[in-house]
Amino acid sequence: MNLFLIRHAAAIDDLNHYARTDEDRYLTASGRMTARKFFRDHRNILSGISHILTSPFLRAVQTAEVLSSAIDYQGVIEPAVELRADSASGRAVELVCSFGHVDSLALVGHEPMMSMLLRATTGGNGAPAGFSKCGTAVIEFFPESKTGTLKKYFDPKTSIA
Repeated sequence: MNLFLIRHAAAIDDLNHYARTDEDRYLTASGRMTARKFFRDHRNILSGISHILTSPFLRAVQTAEVLSSAIDYQGVIEPAVELRADSASGRAVELVCSFGHVDSLALVGHEPMMSMLLRATTGGNGAPAGFSKCGTAVIEFFPESKTGTLKKYFDPKTSIA
């Protein structure tokens, strides 16, 4: 399976009248624009995604929606509590394994969860120190052995399509 680990795009830093909790923090206009451009520029790699799972936090859901639009994804974006910022990576690995029957799966979440999940699925080989906002790791993952190989990491700050 091709596994895509994607950190949410830039969100507001401070809580306000509209975002009263961490779960309610939403993407900034700049975060949306960066995500839209980044996902479109890498559409040739991302367009094969057959399932998208996202943390239920608003900023991750919004990032998944931008991804979906950029790659013309026709499926359902499914929230998964296993991808919340405060979840254990082991639960997320089990979630990935439960989708072992699919060709490709994208998970949209948070730091440090995305870095922990990357280390858990690849043994840390070649892993970046942390995911940038909207950073995307592509892993060849084998659910039966719960192991994988990092194929590529894309950083929106430095990545050129």
